[in-house]
Amino acid sequence: MKENLLDVLMYLFENYVSEEIPLQANKQIIKTEMVTAGFQHDRVYEAFEWFDVLKKSAIEFGKNKSTSTQNVRIYSPPELAKITPEARGCILYLEQTGILDMRTRELIIDRVMALAEPVIEVSEIKWVSLLVLYNLPERSEQIGWLEDFVFNEPCEIQH
Repeated sequence: MKENLLDVLMYLFENYVSEEIPLQANKQIIKTEMVTAGFQHDRVYEAFEWFDVLKKSAIEFGKNKSTSTQNVRIYSPPELAKITPEARGCILYLEQTGILDMRTRELIIDRVMALAEPVIEVSEIKWVSLLVLYNLPERSEQIGWLEDFVFNEPCEIQH
């Protein structure tokens, strides 16, 4: 099976994270199940590394209670090259609707930049947003809305 990292992350989310099965406590069992199901060992390892970094970032997120009201995000050249204008518009839309704040936006940008994908589209932004918010207990009220958004709604581009 030839899958990208996001495919593996989505599988983990749909089968374990959303079912509230702790990844860390069951890491070896889950890895074995996924390899048996046909996922490449390297991709499974990368997915767990991706979640480990997210977990560490989420802990730092909880410690950093910045009160900055910065409204404009200036993307770096590598971010501009990788994240499509539509995907950046989706991030802005999620901020404007109150689903993301400055700190969650930065976590999402960090995690999409960690994906090996050469180009990040709207669908990747939606999924990574959901994965990030699931790892931030203080943001749990946004998860229901975001799940519906991920599975049902197109992202509106903001100008």
